Amino acid sequence: MQIDEMLQSWSSADPRPEPPIIGQTWYGTYQYPMLFNLWGQQYANVYHRMLSLGITSQLWKDFGSLACAEFPKGTVFDAGVGRADIARRLLDSCPDTRVIGGDWSIPFLQYAQKNLHNAKYKGRVALCHMDLTQVWPGEWQEAFDGVLCNYVAAYMPIQRQKILLQEAFRVLREDGVLFINFMVRSIEFRDVLRHNIPQELRRNPFALLRAMSLIPIFTKKVDLARDAGLIESFTPKEFEETARLVGFRDVSMVGRHLPLTEDKYAVPTYRLVK
Repeated sequence: MQIDEMLQSWSSADPRPEPPIIGQTWYGTYQYPMLFNLWGQQYANVYHRMLSLGITSQLWKDFGSLACAEFPKGTVFDAGVGRADIARRLLDSCPDTRVIGGDWSIPFLQYAQKNLHNAKYKGRVALCHMDLTQVWPGEWQEAFDGVLCNYVAAYMPIQRQKILLQEAFRVLREDGVLFINFMVRSIEFRDVLRHNIPQELRRNPFALLRAMSLIPIFTKKVDLARDAGLIESFTPKEFEETARLVGFRDVSMVGRHLPLTEDKYAVPTYRLVK
């Protein structure tokens, strides 16, 4: 489906209060049962509650600020749209920007629908169910000014991250920009949380205390995924080399955070230019 056609799937004449979820493009070939069990409804609910409490929200705010500064107009693909927090901020801040949001998780897409429950977004946003680790739609060739990939590559093995980089490069127009982040190899997410908890406690004590029961559920799923080979990580040097091999001409780190630190536990965010 062409981009304009996707955006018109929720037009001004459509009585639905929220965007429909387009397509069922999950191919079912990549360890689907294990992925579904790990990143299904429970994971979406836990992550939704953590974000609603403000835990790790600084990462989303920083990533959203980068996107708004870079894309005051044009068409952007939010690869791994999740709850559409960044997509909604982009739509609100940049009235000349259009956003396609893709995710393989139906539970997250349903949260995104609720977040985009506003008639002012009609004709400017579309949601699609798709597997980001497979080849993206062929008709998207050089269709986007930007691609966003916030905290998605962190949940993939390296070979799948390479496919994501290749597909992002393919769908970007010349001079298009990809913003992407990932967890650095050898860093365990539980260590990141443990390192940041004292700062989160000072910043948002009641929210963190309410989230303490959720964190073990989250970290257990991440550990299971690592043990099953569903999560692997680059080093920054390996990532930069891979991005250049894909074809990106400008590869630069533009942020390090999760959510407050500047040290080895931080998540690097890169700006890649086609």
